[in-house]
Order: sequence, then structure tokens, then C-alpha cells
Amino acid sequence: MKARVRRRRARRVAIYETPVSMRSRFAWVTIVLMVLVIVAACIRVHPMHYRVEYAMTETGENPYMGTLDAEDGYLVSAELTWAELEVAPDTYEWPDDLYALEDGKRYVFVLDADAHPAHVDAEAASQDDPAGYIDEQLRRFVQALMEYMDQRGDCAYLQTDAQLEGMDARWGDVYLLCLDTADGLYRAPDGVESSWLDTPVAGSGKHIFGNHLTYVLDGGDGEALAGRVGYALGVRYAEWHSFTRRGNRLFVNLELDNAGVTRLYQPLELMLMLRRGDSVCACEAQAVDLTELGGEPVDLGGYIDIPYDMEPGMYQLCVAVCESGTLEPVMNLTMPGGEDGYYALGYVQVR
Repeated sequence: MKARVRRRRARRVAIYETPVSMRSRFAWVTIVLMVLVIVAACIRVHPMHYRVEYAMTETGENPYMGTLDAEDGYLVSAELTWAELEVAPDTYEWPDDLYALEDGKRYVFVLDADAHPAHVDAEAASQDDPAGYIDEQLRRFVQALMEYMDQRGDCAYLQTDAQLEGMDARWGDVYLLCLDTADGLYRAPDGVESSWLDTPVAGSGKHIFGNHLTYVLDGGDGEALAGRVGYALGVRYAEWHSFTRRGNRLFVNLELDNAGVTRLYQPLELMLMLRRGDSVCACEAQAVDLTELGGEPVDLGGYIDIPYDMEPGMYQLCVAVCESGTLEPVMNLTMPGGEDGYYALGYVQVR
């Protein structure tokens, strides 16, 4: 009996080879999907950071801040004395050699009040309180001088080392900077003789000459300095979490820069706030002395405490410089926007 031999047919195996480019594409798609999953998970755990950076801009109409375009806005300082200007009781002879300034230039009057008019000293000698009488007459003179400065229309402020507690720090568009005003406006700690060291005139002592402390910026480096007279404060950099929760503290890291050639005169407050429309819903005064800013940028670790009863939603994070104890902006910053004094940094979602 013959053995039956079964022959197995050879199977044909079709081999389809995936091109290298296809395999690479699939691998990259897989990697990208994995990265997106990881990033999404991280975002749920770690809030995204907002980062904003600003370049210098115009300072707007804020008095005596200076602007970076240097087209106008520089100060001319002139020394005056009480004894020379008040020739008789309530009779004044204002300086006739101060030509009218144009193109945004402004006078700074530096008043020496130590030399009293002869008639004031004579009358004071017959008073029970000579010092009180002299102080009263000085205040009358200072008010008349500020009225004259306001009428000129080309004056920035009056500076004196006299003590005039309680006097208004502003008359029209003219400001009073003295030793003990409520706002602490004073820039001549060593007296009027050396006041040019501190008066915000863009120059140094070698430029002061003549009977008046005068420095006019004219061409060359002067034009560059002209745009930086006074202070030019702004936020250069800010960083914060994109969302926070009610009852938490929102931390905001800031870099402040005063690019002007002098410091702020008034002890104003830097406020961080969350706004919705025209309403301020949360705010915090920051622990920084703006009068000390000058020269180098300063890093500030700011924050806002979020109220427990704050309505959830999206809010605009803003910065503003306000008078102490108020939410009213009083200063333009060298940042974009801020037409109403509030400068938007970005947004925060409160949950």
C-alpha cells in the first residue's frame, strides 16, 4: 500500500512595508498628543501665568512729568526773594525780566522767604507775636505770588523752604512745594542757596548762571534731557496667575521704573485692583515708596486679597497711582492706555 503524501501548498505572504516618512509622522503625532495631554493636566494643577511687558510711552498731560519724545516740556528755574517783590504792604512788583515761555516750557520759582520786607519787620516789632505776624504776611504774599504765576500761564510750581503748614498745595495750575505741606512737597532740604541740586531742572550746577537760577535746554544733549525732566513712572513688566479663588491672595510681580531725572514729589500710593466695568471690586495699596523710585527699576512683589463674597467671573487687573486713602487716580503713567487713570494689565478669573 502506497503511502499518500500530502503536499501543502506554499502560502503567499504579502508584505507591505510602511514608508519611513509615514512611521515618523505617526510617531510625531503620538508625541504631540501626549504633550497636549500633559500640558492640559498641568494647566488644571498650575494656573497659567500672564506676562506683559511695556515700553516707554508718552506721559500725557500730567504736569512736569516730562515725555520721551523731547519735543517740549522743560523747566526753567528762577530765584525770587520776598524782600524784593513786596515793596509796600500788599503791593508787589513782580519780575519784569522773565520773558514769556512757549512750546510747553515752564518756570519754577524758587522763593527765598528768609529776607523779610523792611515794612514787615518794622510792623512785626510792634506786635505781641512778631513771628505770627510775619507768618501771616508771608502767607498773604505767597498766595498773591501763586495767583500771579497762575495768570502767567507758563509756571509749573513755587518752591520754598518756608514752613507754610495748612496752605493749599495748588492754586489753579500752579503747585506749591514747601517744607511741611500736607503732601510733603519739598525738594530743597539744604535751603534755597543749594536748591538747584534738588529742583527738577535737567542739568547740573555748572549750568546755573546769572542772577536767576536759570537753565534752558537748547540743542545737543539738552534736547534729550528735555524729555526726561521730572518723573516718568510706569510698569515695565508684570506677571500673575490667570485665575484665583475667593478668599485667596492673588500675587502680582511687578517691575517699576522711573525713567525721569527726578523722583516724585508727593507720597502717592500704587494701587493694584480688580475692576469690572467702572467698579473697583478688589484693591490693595502696595508697599512701595514711590518718592524713592529713581535711577534703576525696582521689583515689587504685589498682591490683592480677594474677598470671600466677591462674585465669580472675569475681572480686569489694573494698576493706578492714587492719593493716599482714595481710589481716584491722580497721575498718568508711561504705559499704554490709562485714559481714565487706570492702566489695564490683563485679566483674572475669580472662581
